[in-house]
Amino acid sequence: MIRFQTYIFLVTGILIALTSCSPKPTIKVPAEFESGQNNFHRVCANCHGADALGKQTRAPGLIDPEYFSENFSDEEMYKQIIEGSD
Repeated sequence: MIRFQTYIFLVTGILIALTSCSPKPTIKVPAEFESGQNNFHRVCANCHGADALGKQTRAPGLIDPEYFSENFSDEEMYKQIIEGSD
């Protein structure tokens, strides 16, 4: 009986871990932005949140005007996206 409970516990834990690894896109975007949205959810959403608001995550929200592209050069934006931050 204990083996069965241990097995169920492990399987449940693995399933929870696998389903929570990458948030799914929740907003439908135009076709030309789908690739970027998919990349965001694969690479960025784990820290910035699936909605990019950053609530209760390890990184700030990206919807804040402070992070709008007009505040950064293309080079700064590229470096931040590629390298991230600590």
